Amino acid sequence: MKERESKLRIKSMLCCLAMLSGLMTTACASQGGNAGASEKKIYVIGQTEGMQFWDNVKLGAEQAAEEFHYDMHFSCSKSVSDIEGQIKLMEEAISSHADAIVIAPNNSDALADTVKKAKDAGIAVVAIDADFNDMSMRSSYVGTNNLTSGKIAGRHATEAFEDIQNDKVLIVTHSETAASAQQRVGGFQSVVGPYYGSQMQAIAMAAREDAMKQAMAQAQAGGNNENGENAGGPPEGIGGPPDGAGGPPDGAGGPPDGAGGPPEGVGGAPEGVGGSPSGEGGAPEGAQGSPIAAVLNCGGDVNIAKAQTMEQLKQNPDIKIVYATNETSTLGVCQAIQEMEYDPDELTVIGFNSNEAEIQYLRNGVLDALIIQHPYNMGYLGVHYAGQVSRGSSVSALEDTGSMYVTMDNLESEEVQLFLDPAGFTN
Repeated sequence: MKERESKLRIKSMLCCLAMLSGLMTTACASQGGNAGASEKKIYVIGQTEGMQFWDNVKLGAEQAAEEFHYDMHFSCSKSVSDIEGQIKLMEEAISSHADAIVIAPNNSDALADTVKKAKDAGIAVVAIDADFNDMSMRSSYVGTNNLTSGKIAGRHATEAFEDIQNDKVLIVTHSETAASAQQRVGGFQSVVGPYYGSQMQAIAMAAREDAMKQAMAQAQAGGNNENGENAGGPPEGIGGPPDGAGGPPDGAGGPPDGAGGPPEGVGGAPEGVGGSPSGEGGAPEGAQGSPIAAVLNCGGDVNIAKAQTMEQLKQNPDIKIVYATNETSTLGVCQAIQEMEYDPDELTVIGFNSNEAEIQYLRNGVLDALIIQHPYNMGYLGVHYAGQVSRGSSVSALEDTGSMYVTMDNLESEEVQLFLDPAGFTN
C-alpha cells in the first residue's frame, strides 16, 4: 500500500505541474494518456552520451510520449563540449520535419543560428536542464533553478570552513559555455565570497581593536613615573603638546611604534580580501576577495576532472572544500580523492546529480553531499510542453523541476528516493 501511494503521489505531482500552467487538455490521464491527440514528432537532444542523468531524462520523455501519443526521438551529443554535435542533431531534426525540439544547449550563442532556422520552419523549441541566454530563443525552460542550486551548495560549503584565513576551495565545473554550469558556479561564489569577506573583515576589526588596546596600555605604562606623577590622567605627551611645542614630541601623539593602527598585514583588507596584504599595491595571490583556489573546466570528461583535481590537491594543501557541478566532474573529483587516499575528514566534497557511483561515494564518505535534480521530470514535462507548443497552446515560460541537498542524514528518506528512482514509482 505504501509503495502504491508513493507512485500515485509522484504521478500526481507531474500532472499538477502541467495543470498549474493550464496545459492539460484533459484530466491527468492514466496509462492511456490523451488518446485523441494527433501524433507529433518531437526530438529530444541531451548534452552528453553515457550519463545516467540523461538516461533518466529519456525515461521521462518516453513516459510522456507514451501517454500523449507522440513520436519521440532521443539523442545526445558526445559530450557537453561537443557543440558541433548538437548543431548536427538539430539539423537532423529540422530536416526530418520535427514538430518540436527539446534541447539542453551546450552553448547558447553557438546554437542561435540553428535555433532560428528551426523556428523559421515552424518548429517549437523547449529548453531543458540548461537555458538559453536569450530566452526568446525558446518557448519554455524546464529544469533546475541552477543559480539557486549553486547558492544552496555555497551555503553548506560555508559551514565547512574551519580556518577561514587559510582554507581554500576548489571548483571543478563541466563547461564554460553551458548556462547550467555558469549558474551553478555563479550561485556558489555569490554565497561563499561575501561570507569569506565578512569573516575576514571581522578578523581584521578584532585585530585593530586588540592593537589599540595594547597601544594604550603601553602608552599609559610608559608615561607613569615611579613617584606616581600624572597617575590620574594620560602620560606626558599624550592629550596635549609638551611645553613650547606646537605638536606632539617625536614618537608621541599616538600609540608607540607599530601600534598606530592594526598590526602588520591588517591595515586594510586582510590577505585575499579585495585588497593586498601588508599594504602592497597589487592584488594578493589567488582569487580576489574569495577563498577560491581555482575554477577548473573538465569539459564533461571524468578523466580530465580527475587529473585536474589531483594536480590541484598536490599543489595546494590548503584546499579543504571541493565543489563539482555535474555528474562527470563529481565522479572525477571522487576518483582523484580515493586514489590519493585522502582521509574523509580532511576534505568536504559537494557534488551534483545522483549517478549510482556518486551515491556509493556518498555512502563511503568520499562525498559529503550531493545536489540532486529531477531529470525524469525534465524529460516528461519537456516533451509534454513541446507537444502543447506545437499545437499553438501557451505554456509556462519557466518550470522549476526542483533540486535537493542530500547527505547520509536524509539519503534513505522517501522524498529523496522519489528523486533518485522516479521511474520505480511511476510504473
